[in-house]
Amino acid sequence: MPKRSPDTVLDYRPSLGAALAGLPPAKLEALPALLKRLAETQRQARARPGRWEDGNLILGADRRQYRPSDEELLESEVGGRLEAALRAAGGATPPRRGPGRTAGPRTVSYRAITFRHVDVMGSGRFFYASEPANRSVVLRPCD
Repeated sequence: MPKRSPDTVLDYRPSLGAALAGLPPAKLEALPALLKRLAETQRQARARPGRWEDGNLILGADRRQYRPSDEELLESEVGGRLEAALRAAGGATPPRRGPGRTAGPRTVSYRAITFRHVDVMGSGRFFYASEPANRSVVLRPCD
């Protein structure tokens, strides 16, 4: 049966289910936790990068196929949740009280990974990940 839903990190690497369940949700009230977790996952991803492999063209892979590390996949997921939370809230962050409040926007970057699948007759369904691509999210303080 054809797959019609978007391809996700769980399609690509189901073993990350428990780690994903432990991440903060894509909600504005979780923004501080998302920012903290993003910094952690970025450090971990830099320490354990993915690798390039020869792809199996017969199974729908590219000639050179990127295989991201778990840490890179988690960075991408946390960054995506952060971006989704801000998009749902119109891009504003909750107001900060006291001397820690910033006057202008702040940009946060992360490396996003996208997924695709290929259905190969007689062989099954295969999932592939993109090379991480830099994405930036602008945090704007609200009044």
